[in-house]
Amino acid sequence: MLMKKSFQHNKAIDLSIKKDIPKDVLAFIDFVTQKDFSLTLIGGSVRDYILNGQFGLDFDFELQYLNEIDSQSWQTKVDELYKEIQSSFPYHSEVVSYKVLKCTYKTLDIEIAPARKEKFKEGEVGHKNFDVEFIAFDDNDEKQKLLRRDFTINAIGIEFRKNEILFKDYLNGVNDLENSNLQICSDTFYKDPVRFLRAIRFKEKFYFKFSSELEEQFQKMNLSEVSAHYFKYEASKIGFSNFFKEFDLYTKKYRLEIPKPLAGLSYESSYGYELNEFVFSLFDTIAQEKQENILNLGRFLGIQAKVMKRLISVRELINNEKFIENIKSENNFFYYKEDKFILDETSEYLNQMFSIYKSEQALFEKLSSEDSRISNVTKIFKRFDKVEIEKTVKFCRKYEVEKSSMGVIALLFDLGLLSE
Repeated sequence: MLMKKSFQHNKAIDLSIKKDIPKDVLAFIDFVTQKDFSLTLIGGSVRDYILNGQFGLDFDFELQYLNEIDSQSWQTKVDELYKEIQSSFPYHSEVVSYKVLKCTYKTLDIEIAPARKEKFKEGEVGHKNFDVEFIAFDDNDEKQKLLRRDFTINAIGIEFRKNEILFKDYLNGVNDLENSNLQICSDTFYKDPVRFLRAIRFKEKFYFKFSSELEEQFQKMNLSEVSAHYFKYEASKIGFSNFFKEFDLYTKKYRLEIPKPLAGLSYESSYGYELNEFVFSLFDTIAQEKQENILNLGRFLGIQAKVMKRLISVRELINNEKFIENIKSENNFFYYKEDKFILDETSEYLNQMFSIYKSEQALFEKLSSEDSRISNVTKIFKRFDKVEIEKTVKFCRKYEVEKSSMGVIALLFDLGLLSE
């Protein structure tokens, strides 16, 4: 992988790097380092700077003291520093778990955390199943504090001191970045199941390959208790469709346990994405899915039940055999012309009903109560109107669309058709 910036481990970085840092962040760095603290910028910001030559807007710092200090005095020093930061800068800030100070200012997000080691509790797995030991100053054991991180590409640091800046790469993350290799920081990787989701995200975002050590860790993982929050957060970074496609692939490959709301859903390979074929697969797939699975997925993702029920209501349309035959026949009533999604003129009764529905919904409701065919189509028109279907079709013509309930739901989520 091509990189815009090149540095050597434990070597000084030219101070001209400061011109690449936003002025508000630089003021923050100078304020802290003048008080005999060191700040190590670490994680995605450093990784992206090496790749693109730009820092972005998220800055995560590890905090240490430059002089030897006992644990109690260190806690006091940190508390005093946070109070000074909060009184000196116009940030919205709060102290959260593990003494992490989170600050937001304009478009910037700044996070400062005392350096720490983490030790997973015996026999437990989870995102926060560990004990913490804070590291007050550089005790010549810097590598240990990095073992709590997920991937070596996220363990590269730029350390700011009062009069110098140092590059830190104890785990050879730059080498892995250059070789597009997603490598773990420690053999306890498997104990945090959220890391599996992050692995998928980084693989898709950067086109990385999984290291053999990472794949060994996958085989030990149990994802059954991962919350929807982490699924939505990681999937939103690369798109729900791409994310669930890879998630399904690798959970099946390594035979992993996954959350029950996802276990009942399929994500099969694409079988074609012609317009009519896609529309049919959308209806057909949801219709064949168990209602319980659809509702469970909605609850898991935090989607209102009424939104999921509009997907389930497609079943009633599928019950109309004539409707299905129309879709399957050569004279499909859905077709695409001049970038518009149109109903085929040969299906006169559908065209008429759609027009009535748009202009005279009260009359349409009355007709629905008298004619089951109209009632079935009314339900689908009410829940997926023409604008939504047009948007979906344009998307499916541009990208590969998967024939499966998970794939369809992920696609609709990406398109904004499923609101939380």
